[in-house]
Amino acid sequence: PKINIVFPVNNSLYNLYNLDVNYTLDDANLDSCWWFDNAGGVNTSVTCKNNLTGAWVAGINKVIIYANDTAGNTNSSSITFYIDAVAPVLTIVSPLNTSYNINNPNFNVTANENITFCNFSLDGLANQSMLKVNDSYFYNISVMINGQHNIIYSCNDSANNWASSSQRYFITDIVFPVIEFISPSLGGGNYSRASIEVNLSISELNFANVTINLHNRTGLYNTSFSTVNISYINFTNLPNEIYYLNATAIDFAGNANNTQTILYMLDTFNPQINFSINTQTNYTHQKATSISVNVSSLDNFEINTITINLYNSTGLFNSSYVRANLTSYYINFTSLPDEVYKFNATANDTTGNKNNTITYSIWVDTT
Repeated sequence: PKINIVFPVNNSLYNLYNLDVNYTLDDANLDSCWWFDNAGGVNTSVTCKNNLTGAWVAGINKVIIYANDTAGNTNSSSITFYIDAVAPVLTIVSPLNTSYNINNPNFNVTANENITFCNFSLDGLANQSMLKVNDSYFYNISVMINGQHNIIYSCNDSANNWASSSQRYFITDIVFPVIEFISPSLGGGNYSRASIEVNLSISELNFANVTINLHNRTGLYNTSFSTVNISYINFTNLPNEIYYLNATAIDFAGNANNTQTILYMLDTFNPQINFSINTQTNYTHQKATSISVNVSSLDNFEINTITINLYNSTGLFNSSYVRANLTSYYINFTSLPDEVYKFNATANDTTGNKNNTITYSIWVDTT
């Protein structure tokens, strides 16, 4: 008999398990037909000229169809074909489910088998074909707008099995946070207090965290970290010290911005001031027409001014002050008329704290 398998095509790949095997058979005196496949391994009778419908196996399938006639003549036709009905498993290499501080991240997808074609849909738009490089598919996008995006990859294998990835979300963000001190933040300067109040304004849609650092002269003294865009803190119970304050805001793309650094001098102690050697003795009755005053002063940081006031019976008679970071100050009031005089001294530091000496009394009497 003349027998020929016409479908499937020899050595072809298909993605269906239930293919029909079609063949032609020409003989006027057919007797019987049967077929053999590599999966079953046994001969199976079939009505001559009826197609074969089988549950073929994944991988290689080899089928041989036999026919004989009443004269005992036998002939056969064979075919080999391949079944792959399993969709590929896709792995998204890039972008990750994260934020990027660039506006052109690479798109990259791989699979667990040989892939013939891949495309992607970005933000629900039309599919874009991708370039194959080795075992991966790539696409380099030029520029994306800032914001949240989503992407879905679709790929097929050589058997035309299609697979789609899950939807991947990511953010592109090349804008730096805007951060600044606002009221009631304590401005930089010298203060007689033990607290520093901080309030920040942060403008950032992709906000990740903010850190407020307070340093003293030896290093980091205190810090505040928050993942919530609420940026008020009051550093309290601070020892007398020089402090440096700044803050940093970071978004999820890694963009960071800083405030300026603010300098504070906190000093709640009054300066010390005392009369020292060469100061006229208290309650002196003298013929001399001069009064000498010498004071010494001490502060945690700096003395701003030392003032020595001389009074007579009508009020302030003379005054002398020095504006400098001095630890002592000497003055000699001369050509004084006969009178009862009183004097004292005041020291002010740079944070506004002040202290006074006791008041001395001197009687100048030249008669």
